[in-house]
Amino acid sequence: MSSRFHSVSSKLKDIQKNLQKSVDRLRKIHHTLSLALDEGQKKTDFLPRRLIGLKEEEGARIESYLHEFSGVISSQLDSTYFVLTSHDDLEAMVRIRKTIRYVRNAFSQELPLGPTLERLSRVLTSSSKN
Repeated sequence: MSSRFHSVSSKLKDIQKNLQKSVDRLRKIHHTLSLALDEGQKKTDFLPRRLIGLKEEEGARIESYLHEFSGVISSQLDSTYFVLTSHDDLEAMVRIRKTIRYVRNAFSQELPLGPTLERLSRVLTSSSKN
């Protein structure tokens, strides 16, 4: 399975995993910060300041992953037509569509993923009829 679509699917899945890990870290940081503030620490104390800094870094990391995800889609899947030459290509396209939908729903409604999803859906629908 060394098709171009398999490579794209693999890249997108890797970015999705990184996003999930980063969001989990952000949740832990946020929870720890809330606990520290509930215990009476001020935002100017060392621990809350450090956690706020980590929260900002993690937020920037998430934005970077979303930008990378969008870049892979725009550079690899910006075609109007997709030529599926094998069953492996079709399976890779299904995985790509699934990953795009997951990232759009879980992390960012702002990414312009709708047109790509529509094109992939059309391709997969026409392929399933053949």
